[in-house]
Amino acid sequence: MTRIQQDGSKIAYNILEPQKPDDIKKTPLVLIMGCAHAHAHAHALAHAHAHAHAHAHALAALC
Repeated sequence: MTRIQQDGSKIAYNILEPQKPDDIKKTPLVLIMGCAHAHAHAHALAHAHAHAHAHAHALAALC
């Protein structure tokens, strides 16, 4: 997990962690969906980075 992902996960957790069981009902759905969307983008970027890294190794092996 990258530092950006870790920071994003901490922020999302701090926003969504309920103090009391009923608090989660007060969290706007758009906020939950926004956090989930941002988290998905972080995973997509991490996957793209790993894919590019794999290509770099494959090219290096050819040289």
